[in-house]
Amino acid sequence: MLARARELGDAERVRQLGGLLERLRSLPELSSAGTVELFAPLQSEPDVFPLFFELRARGARVAFPGYHGGPAAPELRLAADESELSVGEHGFRHPRPGRAIAVSEVDLFLVPALAFDRRGHRLGRGLGYFDRLLAGRRAGSLAVGVVFSFGLVDRLPSELHDRPVDLVATPEELVDLRRGPQGA
Repeated sequence: MLARARELGDAERVRQLGGLLERLRSLPELSSAGTVELFAPLQSEPDVFPLFFELRARGARVAFPGYHGGPAAPELRLAADESELSVGEHGFRHPRPGRAIAVSEVDLFLVPALAFDRRGHRLGRGLGYFDRLLAGRRAGSLAVGVVFSFGLVDRLPSELHDRPVDLVATPEELVDLRRGPQGA
């Protein structure tokens, strides 16, 4: 999956990102969320960062994963401006320490991965950060997996500690798992 992401041509990447952003913008939960967890993408991940500016313009709070103490200690930090993000441990861009919020304050999580399956399980980078982060979310919040088209597969291996997402968004499809997994 990592190799496929790296091989994605510029024109295809732009096409897929456009479709993915439109699919995400169509979610009523994104439009109404007061606090959104967003990620600053790595090269292999879809660039949903344009949503940051849209969310801030409408007054939403935007939090990013922070890596205080490394990825074993998930933390969310608010950012009001792109200039507050810097590259830290493991090459992720995140806000500097100091504006941490509780995971339970987030209404909607946008979750990156190399792949998601149709049960909402993800193939990440092996650090378990998002599993630990999503374990602390409150009932009623929404977790949306974000992936390129090739990254939606029928089934991935999963373990007991894995935390599936509620929706998986690709440029062509929105898989809603709130009514139970498809093809389980």
